[in-house]
Amino acid sequence: MGKIIQMKLLVILILNIAWLVACQGNQQHEHSHKTDDSKKILGKDYVCDMNVTDSTYKAEYEGKTYYFCAEVCKEEFMKEPQKYLSKN
Repeated sequence: MGKIIQMKLLVILILNIAWLVACQGNQQHEHSHKTDDSKKILGKDYVCDMNVTDSTYKAEYEGKTYYFCAEVCKEEFMKEPQKYLSKN
């Protein structure tokens, strides 16, 4: 394999790891899979499948509002929304 291809694969791997770490970090802090009964669930994060109770990260797509646990999930969804909507 050429060195350029190896470097591209390495960059993709690093970005995927960073995305997973960022999303996991939010799960461990304020956005937990276990929701407090006093907080209303606004929606499901279609990227990482978390229930979202905070409206900080949201996006409009085809007239509907989608909520996310973190900016990284929102950005990932907006790159290919149909990819995430079709799996649900």
